This record gives sequence, C-alpha cells and structure tokens, in this order.
Amino acid sequence: MALNKQFVDIDFIIERVRRRYKFADINKSDVAEAMWDIVGLVHAPESYIEVPVDINILSYRGNLPSDFVEVVGVIDKVDGIPLTENPDTLNLFNDAYTAEDPDTDPYTYLIKHNYIFCGLEETVLTMVYRQFPIDSNGMPYVPDDPKAIRAVRDFVAENIAFGLMLKDRLTESKYDRIAQESYFSTASYRSNAFIPNMDQLERIKNRYITLLRRPDMHDNMFKWLGSKTKLSAPNTTTYYNSFITSFTLTATANGQTSFSRPATVSSENLATIAEEGGWEASISDTTYTLTYTTDISYSESTDLITYVPNNGALTIGDTIDFSYTV
Repeated sequence: MALNKQFVDIDFIIERVRRRYKFADINKSDVAEAMWDIVGLVHAPESYIEVPVDINILSYRGNLPSDFVEVVGVIDKVDGIPLTENPDTLNLFNDAYTAEDPDTDPYTYLIKHNYIFCGLEETVLTMVYRQFPIDSNGMPYVPDDPKAIRAVRDFVAENIAFGLMLKDRLTESKYDRIAQESYFSTASYRSNAFIPNMDQLERIKNRYITLLRRPDMHDNMFKWLGSKTKLSAPNTTTYYNSFITSFTLTATANGQTSFSRPATVSSENLATIAEEGGWEASISDTTYTLTYTTDISYSESTDLITYVPNNGALTIGDTIDFSYTV
C-alpha cells in the first residue's frame, strides 16, 4: 500500500542497523548521507513533504528554495493562472519573438540553475514543491513504513559493509549477503511506495469512468480530477463535479424575443440541460431571474431560444445569461 506520510528520524535508523547487523562503529554523517541517497533513488513522492512558497519574479526569474527537490505545480498569484513547463521559456524574454509568434504563452516556467524562469517579466508565483523532510538539526527523516524502514536500514548497512570490506575487515561473501538484502528491500520499498491505497484507487477509477471527458484539467490545477460526475434522478444520490459552463445572448434589436442557438452549445445539450440551468436577463440595468418554459424556452424545430418579455421588452445591448453546473 501507499506510504502513510509519517516519518522516523536518523537515531531510529541507527538503532535498527546496530541491532540487526551488530556494527561496532556507526558514523552518523555516513548514515545521513546514505538516507539521502536511498530516498532519492527510490524517489517516491510520499517520501517527501509538499509545501507552498511564494516566489517574486523580477526580470523573468526568481530564486528557488534551498530545499527544493521537484515541482508539484506553479500558478501565477496575480492572475490566478496555472503555468506549464516549457523548455523554450528563455526565448519568451525576447519581445520580438513574442510579438511574432501568436501561439506564445507567457504563463510558462523553466527550472534551471537554482532559478525558476518565467515568461512574465514581473509577477509573484505560488509554487508547491517537494522538499526532503529534515529535523531541526538538518538530519533526514525517512517514511515510517515497515518496508521503507527495512530498505533504509539495509541500504545503510550495505554502505557500511562495503567500506569494511575494502579495509579487509569483512569478507566478500558477508558483504554480498548484506548487499542482496539491500537490493531486495529497496525494490520492496519502491513497489510499496507506488501502489495506491483504496481511496487513491477510487480516485484513479473516477478519472476514466466519467460522462464528461475534460482534457483541460490543468487550467484548474486538477482540482476536480478524480471526482465523480454529477448524476441526478428522482430519489437518488447526486454527485457534484463543480464545473460551470455559460454563454450570453445579446439583443441586437429593440423588442427582440428570439435568439439563435450559440454554435458552442449543441441542440441536444441545450434541450437537456436548460431546465436545470440558471437564466438571468439584464434589462435596463436591472437583473431578473428567469424561469425556463415561463420566461424563456428553446425550440428544437426552429433552433431558436425565445424570451417572453414578462419583465420588460429587450432593447439593443440587453443580455440574457445562461449558466449550468455539472
């Protein structure tokens, strides 16, 4: 199963190594280095801690935190727009390049040489990143999981045994036995770390078993990725996915009552979802809530949306808004 995101300290690991392998001398610094190595080699996300940080961007770049391991996500704090990684970000600093390429997206970033480069000249980025868990003395923590602890213990022992073998204080056969233990337990730690638990499996299942496939989840930082699609029927449970779609109808003539269906909304979708949506009309600077079939309706035969002027006739520029939450 997945790791539980709890941790044990270096003294706990040293005691486990001493009890298992009976080494007389154990150097704490060497153990710390081995702990850094094994967690980095396995590189399981749950072996790290995820923390947010605000980074000031000046002249297209900002300083990374000193304990940075890898990015989880980056968003522009000013505009609230998520950034994507772009290895070509450095070219965005050239104004001529940006002007000539209509597809250039300034909301991109690049991690390089202890800096995060951004396509925006000045802004504030909020970055969630992974850091190695350490105690107040700068010594590493490792996951409090039986397989992880065994792997770290055996990896530390293998490093110590290798040094003893080179000094002819341990036979090669004994070192090989310790190394084999380390190889097995490290693989077990990695496999265990990447096996999802039941809740994670449920979330993965929901990504693929859904009525609405959305390839643009990055725009909301994957907020609803893995949540259930809304299903509603009499006397059944309703699940919410909190995704809002909307469009606006604008009067182009005084007294207008009929509007063509927007090309972005199919007639099937409109006929199905209109009754569950929320209609509002802005008439002479006053906003009215409209009721479907009473104040507004849709005819599939004519492909027209019709407004009944119970709240006053529309004039040029008046708008009717429709929103629907799925």
